[in-house]
Amino acid sequence: MNSDLKKCLNCEAISGACKNLSEKELIHLASACISTTVKKGDTLFREGNVAVYIAYIKTGLVKETMSGPGGKDQIFRVLKTSSYIGMTSLLGNKVYHYTYTALTDLSVCYIEQETFIDLMRLNGEFSLTIMKSLCHDHLIASYKLVNQSQKKIYGKVADAILYFSDFIFEKKSFELPLSRKEIANLIGTSRESVIRTLHAFQKDGIIEFKNNKFKILKYKQLQNISKNG
Repeated sequence: MNSDLKKCLNCEAISGACKNLSEKELIHLASACISTTVKKGDTLFREGNVAVYIAYIKTGLVKETMSGPGGKDQIFRVLKTSSYIGMTSLLGNKVYHYTYTALTDLSVCYIEQETFIDLMRLNGEFSLTIMKSLCHDHLIASYKLVNQSQKKIYGKVADAILYFSDFIFEKKSFELPLSRKEIANLIGTSRESVIRTLHAFQKDGIIEFKNNKFKILKYKQLQNISKNG
């Protein structure tokens, strides 16, 4: 067994789904996997290109965007360590439906789609874990759509802060990986509205921030703002 296969079998960043694979299946996966690094700002997959690989984020953050009718990019979500990207191309038309851009330096594994699909056919637990993840992603996207269409600006900005605190970083102090303009794009409002709301939250002692370094001071109050919209 070569060193690359051994590294794959002993990988500390192995996904929850791959923990269901047998050693033989992991070797099959490793044979179709390329482990590499990606620099901040580089594109992993581009919308409209032919889909050959999916990717697994071992470490780092990735931005998922789609181009609108006027050519303006819409940010859908930020993906973190232990996420798969390019999954919407697995069972549909074989093109990438989103563009994925590195928000930080990344360690990633590119996996051939056909091998990944083979393993889904062969291993029911592996396939079930992947399907659960896809269903969860769809549900989160539905919640986001409802919140964007029905919440006012304070609720939208509170949602964004809690998204990064609770889901992305899992702590109350963090460095935001998006600009104010990108946050506005993510939640469906203007850059000016985001800036005004952040300063209002800081004035009320709910958060404090300097540049992109944020700290939540009144977590329950921020939750209430999010809940009440």
